[in-house]
Amino acid sequence: MFYNIKILFFVIVYLMSMLLYCFIGKQLALAGIMPGFILGSLIIFGGIVVSCFIASLVLLLLFKYSYLTCCRIFKKEKSGFSVFSKNFWIIFTGLIYLIILIVFLKVTEY
Repeated sequence: MFYNIKILFFVIVYLMSMLLYCFIGKQLALAGIMPGFILGSLIIFGGIVVSCFIASLVLLLLFKYSYLTCCRIFKKEKSGFSVFSKNFWIIFTGLIYLIILIVFLKVTEY
C-alpha cells in the first residue's frame, strides 16, 4: 500500500480519479455541466481524499479512545501509541480504495 512512497500512492489515486472522471464526465455532459478534464478529475480527487481523511481521523479517534477505555477498565498499562499513526495510513488507504471502487461500480451500473 505504498508505506514508504506516499507520493506514488497519491499519483495512483489521481490516475484512478481521472478514470472515474471519464465515466462521470459523460453523465455530466448530458446534464449540461462541462468542467475541464483536469479540473473535473482534481475535484473528484480532492473530494475522495478529503472525505477519506476525515473518516480516517474519526475512525482513528474511535480506536484510540476505545483502547484507552479498555486500558482503564482492565487496569493495564497504556503502551503502543506509535501504532496509531501506522493504523491511520492503513485506514486511509483502505478507505480511498473502497470509495473509488464503490464510485466506479455505481457509475458503471447500467
